[in-house]
Amino acid sequence: MNAKTITPEELMEILKIGRNSAYELVHSESFFPAFRIGRKILINVDKLDDWLEQQEMTEE
Repeated sequence: MNAKTITPEELMEILKIGRNSAYELVHSESFFPAFRIGRKILINVDKLDDWLEQQEMTEE
């Protein structure tokens, strides 16, 4: 499995959000494609795209 991942810092740049917002997302109760390896938090990019599409659908 070669899933592309990003860090919360990269998520901040992609979504143009602040540090607090990025960490609120990765620690949220709702499904968000983040996981831990040791102390490092990673976000699966493919699943992030799916999550973003789902968020757009709920806003319409």
